[in-house]
Amino acid sequence: MASNANGASNHAQKDALARTKRWWFGLLTKSVFVTCVAVYVATELTGLDALIHTWRRLPYSAHHLLATYPLVDAHADVPMAIAEKLAGDVSKFKLNTSALGTHVDMPRMRAGRVASMVMAAYVPCGNASIKETHAMMQLVRDIADADDENVVIAKTASDVRLAHATRRVALVMGVEGLHAFEDETRTPVEESIRNARRLGARVITLNHNCHTAVTDSCCADAQPAKSVGGDGSRGLHRPEVLLLLNDLGLVVDLSHASVAAAADVLRLSRAPVIFSHSGAYELCEHPRNVPSNLLPLVRANGGLVMVPFHPPFLCGDSVLAVVEHISFLARHLGIRHVGLGSDYDGIPKGVRGLHTGVDAYPVLVDALLERFSPSDVALVIGGNFLRVWDNVLRQASTAV
Repeated sequence: MASNANGASNHAQKDALARTKRWWFGLLTKSVFVTCVAVYVATELTGLDALIHTWRRLPYSAHHLLATYPLVDAHADVPMAIAEKLAGDVSKFKLNTSALGTHVDMPRMRAGRVASMVMAAYVPCGNASIKETHAMMQLVRDIADADDENVVIAKTASDVRLAHATRRVALVMGVEGLHAFEDETRTPVEESIRNARRLGARVITLNHNCHTAVTDSCCADAQPAKSVGGDGSRGLHRPEVLLLLNDLGLVVDLSHASVAAAADVLRLSRAPVIFSHSGAYELCEHPRNVPSNLLPLVRANGGLVMVPFHPPFLCGDSVLAVVEHISFLARHLGIRHVGLGSDYDGIPKGVRGLHTGVDAYPVLVDALLERFSPSDVALVIGGNFLRVWDNVLRQASTAV
């Protein structure tokens, strides 16, 4: 009798185990079915690419991305703002200067997680002097000297990466316009360029809104364009100056250059070049923007178009306008050829959402994460510029 009872008990246990297995198997099957239906519906409604994109960016926020990857703003007119709005008082840069009408200062660079910024030494066309240009360059150095625990001067892309890793800000010195070297001293432009490099300049914008002996400007309405050069070029009149810039490892910037000059430079340069603060002409027909016929030359050169935040250059006044230009350039040029160049402190205000200054960068990064993968956003916000700078230095014949 005991044996029969034990047998019945074992049989009941086996039945219970089998029912449990069938229940779990049924639940798993239903779950898989429901998941497949949900994925199918979501794919039909949003598209598979959008679904994958959403899944890929889940762990990321703007602050996470900016903590991991360096953000480089390729153009800001901070020296001019310090000279004009802060009365040349560099110590004020350590304070929040928004009440004084500037876009850039250390507290807001920290808030915006800015790793590096190209600060342009600019003097107006028609009043340029080498002495004044050097004074504007010295303002950049003074910023770093006044806060040397938090700010460094970067001479290479590696300097920027190291600064980001150690939570410091790397300032890159630029000169905006070779007219800055055309003054009454009649110093040869080649000598002035070498001197600027010795003083720390690493980015040279060929033009502002005036023609020079080297290249024509896009926007010098009051000046007739230079005649065709002896070498047959239409916009680049002195190719030897371009090759000197390449040899010295200086990043050549074509924002403000004429289309003809830009085309000549893109074809002749031995190193990648940038448009540091220019949008897509196809989206906004402003002479400061890059027309579509130049985009294949930019791609072949390995260069960049870096989108500004100035509403007239975007034909829009929102963060979305910036994103639209980046998206257009990513489609027609490639994501590895796009970057950011705010033009802060050289414009009255940025687009809505970015109008307060560099502290608003996380807003833009979050907007970019809605359209691009985190790895692509990392390229746009700084990775592309640092790669191009590395390549410029590889082509140089002069040691840094």
